[in-house]
Amino acid sequence: MLFKLEEGKLKKIFFGCFLIFSNYLYAVSEPLLKHKLKEDIQQLYRSSPLRFHAYYSNAAKKFPFKFFERGNEDLLVIFPGKGEQLERYAETIYDLRNLNRDILLVQFRGQGFSSRSLNDPEKAHIKDFDAVVEDLHELFEYLKINEKYNHISLLAHSMGGHHGIRYQIKYSLFDQLILNSPMIGLLNESETNPAYLKLIVLVGLGLSSSYVPGKGGWKDWPFEKNDVSQSYDRYQNLRRINTENPTTKMGSVTVRWAYEALKSERVIFKNLIKLKVPIFLFQAGREAIVSNEKQNVFCKRTLFCHLTHVEGSMHNFLQEKDIYRNKFLNFVKSTLERNALRVPIKMTKY
Repeated sequence: MLFKLEEGKLKKIFFGCFLIFSNYLYAVSEPLLKHKLKEDIQQLYRSSPLRFHAYYSNAAKKFPFKFFERGNEDLLVIFPGKGEQLERYAETIYDLRNLNRDILLVQFRGQGFSSRSLNDPEKAHIKDFDAVVEDLHELFEYLKINEKYNHISLLAHSMGGHHGIRYQIKYSLFDQLILNSPMIGLLNESETNPAYLKLIVLVGLGLSSSYVPGKGGWKDWPFEKNDVSQSYDRYQNLRRINTENPTTKMGSVTVRWAYEALKSERVIFKNLIKLKVPIFLFQAGREAIVSNEKQNVFCKRTLFCHLTHVEGSMHNFLQEKDIYRNKFLNFVKSTLERNALRVPIKMTKY
């Protein structure tokens, strides 16, 4: 009887290892992307309707989400970066299709198909980053995800990582956070205070709704000038999504957005002690959008944070060349599979 019990455990572990290993084969490669997009990827992405939930502070305005429900016991929540349409994550959802997890993909207020705060839809504008946290909380309460799922993981990119951390600090929902170039801070330490003082002055002058100095509306940056990805095919797909959905195009941030972002960054660093779950942070070696220095400080000061620096990668691992994207995606898959088997994660301090 004892032998059969141990044998059963071994079979379970072996099967789990097989799933983890086999998941390495599921990612779409760059040469196949165009073909897969037209058929399999879009078919899966469209299998879940685009749904909307009201802003917590204004029922007349709404933000979209997609919920891929399969009756699993675990859930993966995905937060995009600033200005990213949800469709950008169609390939990611396809690559994660064989995981035993439901997937909830959420768009923030003022982004993509969300309602806007200003008449100019290309301006990334927000009055308070706290509002995003409350939007998310009302959505999660409405969907009852804390009641329905045993384990909830967050996969977040850039600004999505920032909002995810803020949410975790206040509500402690997630069992782990996997962060793709998170916007812990926009600027390095030496640049932050001078920029903050300038923004205070601009807000005081009534320029909150103006673009930050030197920036403007949406531009169709050619591949050679982009600072997001080195994958030609994936970048062209991003441009296609913008072209086919012109109402979702987003330019730079406003003065108020930048001011609130720097304020929100301070909230994060004042509350690091409240982050008590594993955090896996992937850092791009060729980062040009957010501060790697702030990511380093965050991980050093946070109890269960592990930082992986990927030399050569640009800002968005999920839109990068296969050599960088697969490294990140395979980590996501293997980590979530371990969770499904309830295998403890051993954290290494950065």
